[in-house]
This record gives sequence, C-alpha cells and structure tokens, in this order.
Amino acid sequence: MESRRLRAVREMRFRKVDEKLAKKHGVVVKTLWRWKAKEREEGIDSLLRRPTPGRPSRLKDEQILAVYKKGPKSYNKNASQWTGPLLAEAIFQECEVHYTTNWAQQLLRKFEAQGR
Repeated sequence: MESRRLRAVREMRFRKVDEKLAKKHGVVVKTLWRWKAKEREEGIDSLLRRPTPGRPSRLKDEQILAVYKKGPKSYNKNASQWTGPLLAEAIFQECEVHYTTNWAQQLLRKFEAQGR
C-alpha cells in the first residue's frame, strides 16, 4: 500500500489525475486527490506507513510461524489447509496464548502473502 501511494503521487506530478490513473493504482480518483493534498500539506513522509495502534503481540512472528509450518494436519487430521479457527486453536495448544479467529485469519493472509 505504501509503495502504491508513493508511486501514484510521483506519477501525479507529471500527468493529470483521472479515472485511468486511479484504476491503474487500484483506487478511486478521490483517494488520489487526498494523497496529493496530504503530500503537499505534510510532505512525502506523510504517505509512509505508520505503526499500527494497539498492544503489541504476545508472540513473535517466528513463534507463530513455527506453528504454521507444522501444517494443519498436525492439529486436525482431517484438515487439508489452515483456517482462522484452526490456527487460533493450534497457537493456543502450542503457546497457551489465545488469539481470536479474526486475528488468526489476518496472520494466515500475511504468511500466505509472504509465500511462507
């Protein structure tokens, strides 16, 4: 997302903001205008990713990844792939830390996007 914002703002310096440009970057025109205004008012650094608010995770990614790499069959012999509820249960079994199924689902998407 961060790189998309930066590319779009750089490109807006040299061409007009229109539907075609918005579609290229996967956003609506209004979003492009908002990014451009933010960059003009607060500088290019304002478009960079900011830390997510909230309490830090109780487990390190490496600990969760170790559970993930064991595979879903290690926790449910009938499972052929990970699901949010299954990963949350596996993390609880291995680490005795409760994660919601929604958060476990986000972790799955993160690991899959990273190709792990």
